[in-house]
Order: sequence, then C-alpha cells, then structure tokens
Amino acid sequence: MTPSYSLVPPSNTNAFHSSTEDAALERIEFEQNRSDCLTKMHDAVNSLKDIEKLIMVKKYLLHDQHGYDLLIWTELGLGNTKYYAIKGEAVLRLAFALKIEVYKKGGVSNERGPTHS
Repeated sequence: MTPSYSLVPPSNTNAFHSSTEDAALERIEFEQNRSDCLTKMHDAVNSLKDIEKLIMVKKYLLHDQHGYDLLIWTELGLGNTKYYAIKGEAVLRLAFALKIEVYKKGGVSNERGPTHS
C-alpha cells in the first residue's frame, strides 16, 4: 500500500449532489411553488362575490378554451352592460387579491407581478 498526498483538504460535508439529486430537488421546489400559486389563486377566486365567481369560472376556468361572453351573459340572464360591469369588478378584485397591480399615467405603465414570500 502506497500513501497518497493531495493539496485539496478532505471534506466531510454532503456538498456533492448528483444530477439526479439536483433534478429531484428542483422538481420538489417546482411543485411547492405550483402548490403555493394554486392556493393563492383558489383563495382569490373564493374571495369574489358569487356572481363574479360564476362569471370568472365560466369565462376562464371551466373549459379548455375561454367561454364566450355572449353565451355567459345570456345564460345568467344579464344584459351586456351589467355583465361587463360585473366582470370588470371581478377582474379588479382578483388583481387586488393576487397583489397584481398595473398603474398607467401618461402612457407610462408600472407592472408588478405577484410577490413571492
């Protein structure tokens, strides 16, 4: 047996991760972020008034494709002016609940997405 010498000090940590371990850790982080995002969205939609929630679900969340406004307001027995007023309020409520804000003044906009805590 021949002794070997190295200039690199020995390490007693688990600093080395294989690519499989790194991929698994990334996947766990992705799933946690996804779960957090879905929880926030669920809570935001549930904070809407019943008619607003119904419109948002039928318009954006129920089908593979977006619902048609004409069919939705007809099904709900609303006029188009009332429908668009309620829908606009619902979008604003969702934006505030999700902490998404857009300010426009003089053609300049400042857009902030959801904050991650």
